[in-house]
Amino acid sequence: MNKNLLKEHIQIYLAKLAKNPTAEMADLSERKERAAYYEGWTAKRLQSMTQDDLTEYLSKLWAMRICRGARQNQPARGAQNRPVL
Repeated sequence: MNKNLLKEHIQIYLAKLAKNPTAEMADLSERKERAAYYEGWTAKRLQSMTQDDLTEYLSKLWAMRICRGARQNQPARGAQNRPVL
């Protein structure tokens, strides 16, 4: 493991947290909510999901991916290589 790179990323995160602690705490809260939502999906529940369940499940993942890129002012990872449909 590259400890210098890890320390660099921790320092960047701490600087970002110090700059805008309210927004970072809101982001943390959102991540906790998403984790709780997805942890509630057991294998049995996934196998019996309806079309509406699947739509909600995937839309939350897609929104999370889009928001992540928007927060960083860049496309989500890998998005630049995807063809526009």
